[in-house]
Amino acid sequence: MNVQTAIDIGLRCGLIPAAAALAVFLAVGWLWAPDVARRYRAGIAFAFGVFIGFVLLPETKTLAPAQFWEWLPHLGVLAAFVAGVTRAAGVTRGERWTAVYLFSAVAAWLIVPQWQELMPPWPVQWVCLAVGMIVLTALLMPLPQRLPGRAFPWWLVLTAATTSVLMMEQVSETFGRLAALPAGALAGCGIATLLSKELVDWRSLVLPFATVVGGYAFTGYVYPTTPVRPMLLLPLAPLALWMCTLEPLARLAGVRAVAFQAICVLTPLLIVAALLFARGGAVGADW
Repeated sequence: MNVQTAIDIGLRCGLIPAAAALAVFLAVGWLWAPDVARRYRAGIAFAFGVFIGFVLLPETKTLAPAQFWEWLPHLGVLAAFVAGVTRAAGVTRGERWTAVYLFSAVAAWLIVPQWQELMPPWPVQWVCLAVGMIVLTALLMPLPQRLPGRAFPWWLVLTAATTSVLMMEQVSETFGRLAALPAGALAGCGIATLLSKELVDWRSLVLPFATVVGGYAFTGYVYPTTPVRPMLLLPLAPLALWMCTLEPLARLAGVRAVAFQAICVLTPLLIVAALLFARGGAVGADW
């Protein structure tokens, strides 16, 4: 990749979705009632950052999805509204998770390509992807409330950016560009929380993150002739933050807490990167 290409990717796939996410985040806070804005703003800012970035990409010729990966920006927006609705007062835990289950099943139905040569076959991959999205959402959901500080969205940025870089290296530059959109939008959300006087409820961000970043990781896995299985592990990296909720790490605060959180997220990402580069960087090679 030359310098001009890197600058173009940084602008179109980083700066534009970041600016869009920041603008939406601030607009929701100004225009909506505080209790409603709190439920929606993080997820909607991220989802619309991705969607606007996708619309403005030169490669995007139509908004009607023609390929399975083109559903992801649309599903991210839907996931953001589902996440916001399910956090409303009076919604029971059973109702909330029923909505997540149904959404994940529909999203996986649209994301898994219906290729005759797909192995394992389509029904197996549909079930596995839906269950994976549900499990990732369930395990990530409590983390923002348990971690000190405001760094949570930046660990999602790190995960999405690593997914993008590895997709450029292992799959294709086109998919890498698309996977960079959520990294840019998440960065906009991270900047927004630094500007916000109140703590942000990041739980509305979890389902859109699992849908979009998980969906792009799945695309990186399934698209080559031979599946690139380590790609599926990348969205799971933030789950390592659970280590920071256990003693004695749970007592850390300030810079030390952020440093250990960074180590927890970076470690699995580096392990997956090592697995991928051990394949020799050849697209389509098995691991």
